[in-house]
Amino acid sequence: MNTSRTAGPTRSSLASYPPEEPLVCGPTPPADRSGGSPPTKGTTKIERVASNLSARMLQKRAETPEQTLQSIQPREKNSCEPEEGGGLSPRPPKGDPWKSPTLGSGVQSGWDAVQRAEYKRLIAEQATRRVAQIDALQRGAALALRENRPQDAAVLLDEARQIAQEANAERNRIRSAIQQRMSPAGRASSKAMEADRSWATLVQKYGKDHKGFELYRTIAQKSGTSSPGATQFAAVGGVLAAGAVVKGVVDATQEVQAAPPEKKPGVVIQQGVQMAGSAVGANLGAMAARGALLALGVGTGGGSLAVGAAIAGVSALGGWVGGVLARELVPGKEEP
Repeated sequence: MNTSRTAGPTRSSLASYPPEEPLVCGPTPPADRSGGSPPTKGTTKIERVASNLSARMLQKRAETPEQTLQSIQPREKNSCEPEEGGGLSPRPPKGDPWKSPTLGSGVQSGWDAVQRAEYKRLIAEQATRRVAQIDALQRGAALALRENRPQDAAVLLDEARQIAQEANAERNRIRSAIQQRMSPAGRASSKAMEADRSWATLVQKYGKDHKGFELYRTIAQKSGTSSPGATQFAAVGGVLAAGAVVKGVVDATQEVQAAPPEKKPGVVIQQGVQMAGSAVGANLGAMAARGALLALGVGTGGGSLAVGAAIAGVSALGGWVGGVLARELVPGKEEP
């Protein structure tokens, strides 16, 4: 009885099973669901399944631990796959629309707050100087009256009137100059809260309780202060602007840091476009609100805090909308 058996496949031959096939670019033909070798003529389905199962078991036993680890690692991209980008820079992720949409309007409001602070400083300086001049004239007039020189006292009183008028005119010039340096949104709020500062109005307002030198001194002193409504608006606006800037900077920095390296330039551009859109939206919103209030006969001056707050609120909303819409204008292709 012959006990010899036909030699089966060796480990070396099984290690290279299945044989490597050349890389073919293009549509891949449907794979054989059985997972084994192609069927041969004359074999039954049961024989083919058994042959494939046996070949797989032998191949698994022939693998080294390194080959097993390599087989479960992610497949590397072959040369048939298109390179990432396709000729266009990948579009940065859209991100959360609530993040940094008001950075532009916040920076703009911060600039306006700086201008308001400069305005307060300038009018206070000129008022202090002119009040001191009126005080000196008043002392000279008192001395002239004691020396029985009423005409000299009258001349000094007229000089005090001129100084008070100059103080009020200088305040109005400073206000106009500062408004020109403000953003359109800040300028709209400032003009809406602008009170009547004509000389006749001031004499009528303060002349009820003051006469002579005291009247002119009061007018000169008031030329160095803002209305209560404007003062409150500037204080609240400065705090909100600082908060918007801090939040916007933090959000923008986080988005840039979280972006993949190849998309960081796109995210930086996206933040810049969003910042510009926020500023434009804030300006358009403020000017639209100002025009609507004027059409309704509201917001024509008087230093009203409610009018200024209404314009600032619409401006903030416009800044948010502008920032979100501008985010969609960043060029590039959509992510898969």
